[in-house]
Amino acid sequence: MTNPYEAPQAPLVDAASATLSPRGFGGIQRMPFVGILVAMVVIGNIFTYLLTKNSSAPEFLLALQLLILFSYLAAIFFRLKNIGMSPWWMLLLIVPIANLLVLLRCFAFQEGYTEVGKLDTAGRVIMYSLVALLLSSVVAIIFFSLS
Repeated sequence: MTNPYEAPQAPLVDAASATLSPRGFGGIQRMPFVGILVAMVVIGNIFTYLLTKNSSAPEFLLALQLLILFSYLAAIFFRLKNIGMSPWWMLLLIVPIANLLVLLRCFAFQEGYTEVGKLDTAGRVIMYSLVALLLSSVVAIIFFSLS
């Protein structure tokens, strides 16, 4: 029988040789996410302009808009996965104020945010900039609606 009060024996590992393996989140990081969204807006606007100008095929325009919508949803799905959040948060995109919060997280949070729980410097700058832009837009809407 072994002594139950004896200290457990574990092999000693040199701290310099021990490496932590980072958890792979997959998905899309911040800059590719923004690039994909900007590219989809530009491509969608160009094709919409060209199709409405000299085409009489509204079903092709509808198919293009659905393709762009699914591209947006895929980008948000993989970005939420990269943050470490459940991709089911995409369902909040249909709720009016919650969709802004989900998109704000997609733009500002770094990879693995849910494990760290703290924004990096770039994330803080992005978050403050987007919140300031949102608040100034609300103030401008109120100001111009009253005048």
